[in-house]
Amino acid sequence: MEKLVLDLLIFVVFGVVGMGLLVLGFKIFDALIPFEIDREIFENRNMAAALTMSVFMVCLVVIIVVAML
Repeated sequence: MEKLVLDLLIFVVFGVVGMGLLVLGFKIFDALIPFEIDREIFENRNMAAALTMSVFMVCLVVIIVVAML
C-alpha cells in the first residue's frame, strides 16, 4: 500500500512539473515570436498560427516526457 501511495505522489509531482515546464516553454516561445500568438489564434482566427503553436506544444511535451524518463 505504501508503494502505491508513493507511486501516486511521484506521478502527481511529475505531472505538475511537466505542466509547469510546458507553460514555461509556451511563455518563452510567445516572447520570442514577433506577434502575440493568443491574439492571432483567437481574435484573428489564424489557422497557421494555431497549427504552429500546436506542433510546438506536442514537440515540447515529447521532449519533457523523454527528459523525465
